[in-house]
Amino acid sequence: MNLTAFETYFQEKRPFFIEGNNIFSFNFNGDELFYSRRIGHAPSFTPREGMVRMPEFTTIGGTMKISGRTAGGFFLGILDALTLKESAHIYENNAESTQAVEPLTNHLVGRFQQDFDRGNTILGGIVTHTHRAIRDKHLNFLGRDALSVGLDFTRFWADRKYFMEFKAIGTHVGGDQEAIRRLQTSSARYYQRPGSGLPYDTSGTKLTGMGASFEIGKWSKGHWRYSEEVVIRTPGLEFNDLGFMNIANTLENDTRLSYVEKENKWIFKDYEVSLSQENTWNLQGKGLGYGLELGANFNFLNHWGLYLGAEYSTGIVDEQRLRGGPSIREPDRFHYMVSMNTDSSKKIYFSLFAMYMYRITGNFHFFIISPQVHYRPFSNLHISLDAAYERDLDPLQYIGRYQTLAGKPFWLLGTVDKRDLSLTLRIDLAITPELTIQYYGSPFFSIGKFSGPKTVRKPLKSSRNKKIYHLY
Repeated sequence: MNLTAFETYFQEKRPFFIEGNNIFSFNFNGDELFYSRRIGHAPSFTPREGMVRMPEFTTIGGTMKISGRTAGGFFLGILDALTLKESAHIYENNAESTQAVEPLTNHLVGRFQQDFDRGNTILGGIVTHTHRAIRDKHLNFLGRDALSVGLDFTRFWADRKYFMEFKAIGTHVGGDQEAIRRLQTSSARYYQRPGSGLPYDTSGTKLTGMGASFEIGKWSKGHWRYSEEVVIRTPGLEFNDLGFMNIANTLENDTRLSYVEKENKWIFKDYEVSLSQENTWNLQGKGLGYGLELGANFNFLNHWGLYLGAEYSTGIVDEQRLRGGPSIREPDRFHYMVSMNTDSSKKIYFSLFAMYMYRITGNFHFFIISPQVHYRPFSNLHISLDAAYERDLDPLQYIGRYQTLAGKPFWLLGTVDKRDLSLTLRIDLAITPELTIQYYGSPFFSIGKFSGPKTVRKPLKSSRNKKIYHLY
């Protein structure tokens, strides 16, 4: 159950898109310019009246994928997919009718890379395009054309000891005024938010944006490694039609320092200890958060692995929590993480992930634990079972925007105590290099309880003040 303002990211499970999916990867600071689950997704529109029978997913009418690499180090990948128009059946007043819920849509992605200087210089690019043949007025909230272009450049020198990486992206979405208003007011940007300083245009028919990242550091050799990264996203950046992104309008700085030991020491095959700090601002100059993280990764001589991590975040200003309302300052928070795995070369091996987060005021708590078991009885058969339990206690869960009798808006929050339990079974059987049988099943249970309704009083008051909100 997702109670946040953001979309949930799901891993691709379809064999056609899994095979060679790294070919089309263009990662931009955790976001992806190509997210294959956009192809064949659930319909975008749901009729509001009558008894409705909806298609579960949009039908993929056809796909084409071409990829290859030349001896000169040039790589090219092209994927094109057509999803068909979908309609819902509506039963009302003893009559049946249909209504379009998704238009005919074409998705195109092209990716290239060229190696130079024996792989020490890599130049690449990506183009994605989504075109929707919108013929129904009620679907005008969708963009008609969405174009994303990205360039990436990587350079290694001193025998790949040092590196530099640069990425730049540009996006353009065109459509009806309703579609552009929807994008401007989406959780990625909230142009209409009080005090945002963003140019909310209710009559616009296009949205354009840019993004760039630059990272430089020491890549390998010696015990000490370090890097410095700067990432910028303009407010109009938008590539969710065929990619995945949550946030625009940010400037981020990330500094990392690591100590690496690659030689056998004591009980360790190798290990790494790292310290990093991250600062985030919006492009209007307001600080959104500052974090410090300490992590240690150990690989043992018996091929077991262990990761330990701790993170402290302060100065957190959330521009999305009130769903278009004013920014709200949140309490400082601590994260603790641990993961471990046994020897993955064995027929049976185990892994475990756990994380605990709490905030210094306000009774915030988040906990997740996820054990996994993997069984490989034969080289061509892999069975995995993954269980996960999650508890989220959040006293600032968004409920809605309301008005007083005098017409003054206020934002109602509440305390939610949410518990999730899931179990995932996956079976992969490779019959031939070209033929694979897969099974994937994941029952999911979620319960939650709301209590303590409250409204924001001074949204940007110091996070250390327990009276950041009051009962309504």
